[in-house]
Amino acid sequence: MKKITVLAFISMALCFLSKTATAQKISGLVYMDYFHNVLRDSTGAPSSSAQTGIKDLYGFQLRRSLFTVDYDISPKITSRFRIDVDGTAMTSKDSSGKSALYPNLGIFLKDLYVQVNDVVENHDIIMGIQPTLAFMLPESVWGYRSVEKMITDMRGIPPVRDFALTFKGRPDSAGKISYAVQYGNAATLNESDKYKRLSASVAVKPIKNLNISVYGERKWQSGNKNVVNLSFFAGYVEKEKYAVGAEYVVSSADNSYMKPDSTFTSLNKSGISVYGSYYLTPELVALARVDMFAPNTDVDATDYAKTSNAKSNLSENYIIVGLDWKVNKKFSVIPNIQFSTFSEMKNSATNTATKFSPSMTARITCELKL
Repeated sequence: MKKITVLAFISMALCFLSKTATAQKISGLVYMDYFHNVLRDSTGAPSSSAQTGIKDLYGFQLRRSLFTVDYDISPKITSRFRIDVDGTAMTSKDSSGKSALYPNLGIFLKDLYVQVNDVVENHDIIMGIQPTLAFMLPESVWGYRSVEKMITDMRGIPPVRDFALTFKGRPDSAGKISYAVQYGNAATLNESDKYKRLSASVAVKPIKNLNISVYGERKWQSGNKNVVNLSFFAGYVEKEKYAVGAEYVVSSADNSYMKPDSTFTSLNKSGISVYGSYYLTPELVALARVDMFAPNTDVDATDYAKTSNAKSNLSENYIIVGLDWKVNKKFSVIPNIQFSTFSEMKNSATNTATKFSPSMTARITCELKL
């Protein structure tokens, strides 16, 4: 019944918007794969791993299907309505709330916002469900969201969407400096508690094609488990020739990690991502990326004798290599390999260490722009 209601709402919205087609743009984006989990540890990959699923699992998967309507209310006021369709645990649950064994495709609202441009000269306001500030610039340099999310998005630092108010601007006439401030619910739903999220970003373009940005966020949570997230990014792009980028991220959550002596301290995470792409020909692009991520930097976090969930705290080195065949401007076929190695799990009681086998997944990814 809920799906029928959603589809009926979308149909009515399209009928209304079709009467003013000159003021709207309808677009779509699809990511789908044929994949094979070639390698996994016999005990299963650590739960913090970027790669999931058991060894020798293979088949087709739909990872993203976006439907977007961009509608100009007036020359100064624009809006966006976007839904996403996925087959993941985000929307596919059984009656007990657990992921269904054979999940159906789920529909959820991804963006719904209004933007008022030039409310002050070169400054805009955005209100509604919208992207957070950490991803846009790094993702544009990486250019392969179809293959993998950014390290901040993949590791949940910070949330990818928020119901928020954003004020952004370009204070210099040359457009070499931009900034944004965002205040939100820390959730895409209607507010149900008093805790909020405040974030800001500053980007500079010191020379042509070089972008540098800094992002910071403070999220208030119950139990004094407040979170601070920071990221630092630099990227250089020569259009249709090559692109390189690097991002460093840190996160600290107060009172969120129980130490071996049963006292609580901050849960600290850190990671770095380096990536690039190179045009071999106008139709063939080589791409590569290396991530290093520590889900808990405490010295005892990977010691099984002191921490029962030590396996989930193992650091991961995550490598992606691929080749993008641009069939045309709307369709790409991207064979790619994901490879992960993990740190050892110590046991100070026996003076031993457990090593985990690497994980590897081979995929043929298709990206379709509609």
